Amino acid sequence: MKSSYKLFVLLLISFFMASGTMAQDSTNLAQTVDSADLSINHNDGWQLLNAYIRPTQTDSVQFELIIQHANNIDWTQEQYFGRIKLPELMPASEQSVSFKILEDSYLLRIDTAGGCYLKFLNGGLPSADPVIIFLKVFYKL
Repeated sequence: MKSSYKLFVLLLISFFMASGTMAQDSTNLAQTVDSADLSINHNDGWQLLNAYIRPTQTDSVQFELIIQHANNIDWTQEQYFGRIKLPELMPASEQSVSFKILEDSYLLRIDTAGGCYLKFLNGGLPSADPVIIFLKVFYKL
């Protein structure tokens, strides 16, 4: 199961990297996706490619994103990339959730106002440009 997930992630990464139209036509894509429950931080260069944020039980939320940024930031420092729009999806207390992309570890922090922050923890720093981050986590409300 784990190797098939890695293959799936690699295929998705390959698709987005090879698809020059995805990055070039990001304005139309961002307008379509921005109707999601996340307001992306366009001012700092973030692009939202896909979002799924839904309650899974009475006390938790499934948070799935595909986000993109030019590889011109310090990934080891916490980066603000957006804000959850709906108050009912914001955690009552700050949540920090680690996740992996292949062998690389990241930390997602969501504050009580819905602010979303990303930080690289360990592994290999992102080398692609632009960098596309796929994340799927669950957090408590």
